[in-house]
Amino acid sequence: MTGMKEALLETITAKRPFQTISQVRQVCLAKKPGARKSSKVNVGDSAVDAVEVFLDAVSAIDKVVAKCESQAKMVKGVMENWDLDTFGHNKRSGRNSPLADDLPQRQQA
Repeated sequence: MTGMKEALLETITAKRPFQTISQVRQVCLAKKPGARKSSKVNVGDSAVDAVEVFLDAVSAIDKVVAKCESQAKMVKGVMENWDLDTFGHNKRSGRNSPLADDLPQRQQA
């Protein structure tokens, strides 16, 4: 979900439980000795950001699915007034296929 290595995420799980998201964001991992620049890697901040991106994507998908379901109900309601079923067959006739009358008749020899 986060795309992060498990070793980095274990740093977060080892420090549980957290009361707030801010506490998770503050989880850092000390860099190896001799490393230049910052002495810590902010693992918590990266993990929370990645989870938020994932949850935003899931929320967007849920909205699209809900809109599709709503529109499908509307279309189904309109189609119920038609003389055709969902397969294109005439509701009032006993025909199995909408094309049955259109096929050439087989002549017997």
